[in-house]
Amino acid sequence: MKILIVHLSDFHIQSPIDSICCSMVDGMVDSLGDLSDYDGVIIAFTGDATQTGAGDQYKYVDNVFNRITERLAKTYQGKLGLFVIPGNHDLFFPDQESKKEASSVVDLKNWSDLEILARSQLERMSEYNAWAANYDCSFGNNQVITRSFSVGEGANERVIRVTMLNTVPVSTYKRPSDKDYHWIDSREIQRIRCHEDNDLHIIMLHHAPEWFNETLKRPLLDAICSTSDVLLVGHEHVDGLREMIDDEGRSLVVLEGGKIDFSPNGTAVFSAVKLDMGVYPYHIEETTYEWNLGRQQFSRASPDAPSLLVPKRGAIQPREEYIKTIRTDDTPSVLQASFEEYFIFPSLISSTDLETGCTSQIDDIDSFFEVIK
Repeated sequence: MKILIVHLSDFHIQSPIDSICCSMVDGMVDSLGDLSDYDGVIIAFTGDATQTGAGDQYKYVDNVFNRITERLAKTYQGKLGLFVIPGNHDLFFPDQESKKEASSVVDLKNWSDLEILARSQLERMSEYNAWAANYDCSFGNNQVITRSFSVGEGANERVIRVTMLNTVPVSTYKRPSDKDYHWIDSREIQRIRCHEDNDLHIIMLHHAPEWFNETLKRPLLDAICSTSDVLLVGHEHVDGLREMIDDEGRSLVVLEGGKIDFSPNGTAVFSAVKLDMGVYPYHIEETTYEWNLGRQQFSRASPDAPSLLVPKRGAIQPREEYIKTIRTDDTPSVLQASFEEYFIFPSLISSTDLETGCTSQIDDIDSFFEVIK
């Protein structure tokens, strides 16, 4: 079962698309090549569709997405999904006074004032939500929404859960930057943890967790690392694939989105992520494409395609070093290594003890045997 994720981010569109933009969009689709081997294609856009969040700019963005999906439909007959989230540039400030109000956040230290400003910015996202509703990705008054994307049937069905976050509050237009000021309702963080049956959990957010207020940063990161497999982020304008490991040793795959500048002399970077969901651990491989202005086409940024393994969450998984070892070495010496050197032990919580009403945390072999003895 193979899925292709086309990761796009940071369009910053503010004027109608022209021939240059059309050529870039067509080149984007052409660079993907033959898609017949894929059971599903996901287009994931991680924020900053517009430059200022004005309503007419979203119409221009529609033209881009419509051209992408129409071109794909001509060559690909499988299932296609489109998921979009907002970025700070999608927050609409109707006048300079409201923009000045947002800039004042760098002087705010009071938690209640920060929350008030965050909620006022959520109310200013009506233009975005009206547009995103066309793609069934409107947030309304929420900051977390979830959709599902499934391919295959019966025993071969694979369900991908896509959780989208609105990380826009609190955004400013003043330096120093709004890093450490972004806000999300703690009740919304709990919605990330809501478990549904799925074979893969993808979380999309424009600002990575390190952009959030210190009080919220840790619980947000904990919710992400404990429930998701793949994290798609934007904002930084730097494309890449990496593995993130939190303080508790939990890992997930992070896909960072580059910027696509549709201006005549603009640069553009996007990635095509191949996800093989045939057997665990899932294999994920990223190919980065850069716009060649002279040739008017996208080319691979590097002949090498970085890859990672996506482990099945909640199970004991072999480390990637172990996988590489058994693929290249047919001697039995690897079996003599210690268990913890090659295997990741999941963080577990035991059932509640009926007598004491307590639970036990299991993080390694020793604590495991301590619970079951």
